[in-house]
Amino acid sequence: MGSDGDMDVAECERGLMAITLIDPVQLGAGLWSLSWTSTVGAPYRVYRDGVLVSTQEATEFLVSVDDGDSPLIEVLDADTVNPTDAHPPNLILGWQRDADAVQYLIEEYSGGAWVARDRIVPVSGSEWLTYSTGTLADVTSHQWRIKPIDAAGNSGTVLAFTVLMVRYPDPPAVTFTYASGTAKITIAAEA
Repeated sequence: MGSDGDMDVAECERGLMAITLIDPVQLGAGLWSLSWTSTVGAPYRVYRDGVLVSTQEATEFLVSVDDGDSPLIEVLDADTVNPTDAHPPNLILGWQRDADAVQYLIEEYSGGAWVARDRIVPVSGSEWLTYSTGTLADVTSHQWRIKPIDAAGNSGTVLAFTVLMVRYPDPPAVTFTYASGTAKITIAAEA
């Protein structure tokens, strides 16, 4: 941290992040003022816990938190692309089309039995097909099967999918090092 209390923010892989966060100021019990400077400019998109909470021109954001909670926010400027959900709550199953199939029955194993979830009729000329599951429980094994069905109603070779859904993996173990001479923070993964 520099002598003026600013934190340097490294360039981000998804674009140049020209935001410099300034130390938060506690205004009262659970009320914080968070501000920043930018070399790019507004609009600024403010995220809290991965959710967009404000799009604004101002370089200050007030946040209320419960005792013991962090007033952490993420600020993206006009030149930085929106973040994507790193851990989506669903899966997209994909498979190559069976030449004889006129439809596909999508089933999910649930409650000890296979339950029909959808029927897909392929579009003429499509080589690959996809199915988007509903929201899946975290840290749980999920199973699907896809049955190709021909014009006579016969089932072909079943495609099976099994996945252990882990949306919120354990964070990596890291160490932080601050060099006062350069005002740089280094983050390194622990072995």
